[in-house]
Parts: sequence; structure tokens; C-alpha cells
Amino acid sequence: MVLKLTSGVSIAAPTFTFYPATSGTLGGGASTRVVNSSITVVGFVGNGGTLTFNNVDGGTAGGTKLVSFDYINGDVTFSNTACSNCRNTMVSVNGGAAVQVQMPLSAQSWDILFSGYLVSLSGSRRERRIP
Repeated sequence: MVLKLTSGVSIAAPTFTFYPATSGTLGGGASTRVVNSSITVVGFVGNGGTLTFNNVDGGTAGGTKLVSFDYINGDVTFSNTACSNCRNTMVSVNGGAAVQVQMPLSAQSWDILFSGYLVSLSGSRRERRIP
């Protein structure tokens, strides 16, 4: 498929604030794991394991925000009828109702990072808690 775009409008690139998972609050069996000399990840999130990001600035207006996740999913499975080779992640903003986010397979290894997976989330206060 070939697309020809005309009359384009320039927009400013989105800006992101990086919150490393290792600075979050771990609970219920979630723990850190060193992948290599530059990457440490949080594992065992789910089935009771939680990761909470504290003091995340969502702005004074709240509303819908674009969130970028870096993650590793090396779990090849065909039994997930909602999304083949995905992990279903529940994300809650400010203690509100959790939203299901499907994280696709990043590789057939637990050492390959998928960067920049974008998710749109809604909230109404400055602090965002993402368990």
C-alpha cells in the first residue's frame, strides 16, 4: 500500500518524563531482576504482585494522557483467547477503575526489551498511580 500525504500540519513532538520501574513501590511478590549492565526490570507483576509509580505529574488539568511503557514479554502462548501471545495488564490511574492493556510478545526471550509501547489513560489528579 502506498500513501500520499498532502497538506500536512506540523505538530510538536510529545515530551515524556521517564519513571524507572525500579523507583516504584513493589508489593505482593514483585521483584527486580538485572537483565544486563544497563537494564534492571521489575518482574512478577500480576497474580498479586504490584508496581506503583508515585508522584507522577499528570498536570493540573488531568484528563487523558499518553503513557509509554517499556516491557519484556517472552511468554509464547496460544491459549489467551483475548490476544494471542499477549499479556493482559491492568492499569489503574488514581485508584480508579482498572483498564486492561494488552502487551504483545516482545521476543522469544526474557532479555529483549520492547520500548515505547503507547497507551492512552484517563485520570483527574496530578498524581498517577499505576499498579
